[in-house]
Amino acid sequence: MKELNTKYDVPKKIGQAWVTQQQLLPLLDGLDEVKAEHRDNCIPHSAGWL
Repeated sequence: MKELNTKYDVPKKIGQAWVTQQQLLPLLDGLDEVKAEHRDNCIPHSAGWL
């Protein structure tokens, strides 16, 4: 929530509503920068917080 507000200037009430109403779509960026031998482990670990 804080990053939505500070980095993207989304008002806190709007950010909270988006989260509450499940209106956010998290995008994972940078997977191509992870060493190939570690990529398979990234997806399950990332999926845990989605």
